[in-house]
Amino acid sequence: MHTGQDKYHSEIYKLSNNNTNEDPMDSVIRILIAKKITGVSSWHIKSGSNGTGSNLATLTTYGYAGHLDDPTNPTIDINFGVPKELQFPATTYPTDNLFNTYHLPYILEITDIESKLLSCKMYLNTLDIYNLDFSKYIWINGVLFRLNKVDGYNPMAYQTTQVNLLKVINTN
Repeated sequence: MHTGQDKYHSEIYKLSNNNTNEDPMDSVIRILIAKKITGVSSWHIKSGSNGTGSNLATLTTYGYAGHLDDPTNPTIDINFGVPKELQFPATTYPTDNLFNTYHLPYILEITDIESKLLSCKMYLNTLDIYNLDFSKYIWINGVLFRLNKVDGYNPMAYQTTQVNLLKVINTN
């Protein structure tokens, strides 16, 4: 948001001149959340290439696209983590981002003091591989595991395959 405006939009900046200036920069394509924002100060769509022509429409809504689900009252952020800097006032910032929602439970599970990795050889046939599901739990000798890795499966050989299982710490 630029000074004196109530319409939010996404921009990515880079530091230049020994980290003293912020310059807009090109970036790779990004996924953004779109939302119609209402109740902003009226603005005009004018004819002509420089916006000095006749008034075609006066609006009090605009299309927002950004990494937050709502620019003024955000609850979800589709960034991997919290940005280093925001160009608009944020009284609260959501903790529901890609890392916390999807990656943090796995990181906590593999770094937990009770975490165990079981490496074993299993005989797997083509039906086992076809039905392979990393989200299903495996019960072995009273301990719950999840499949972490299958390495070196050969459908043409009648042999065991190296399998890594991770002990389940939290089933939520």
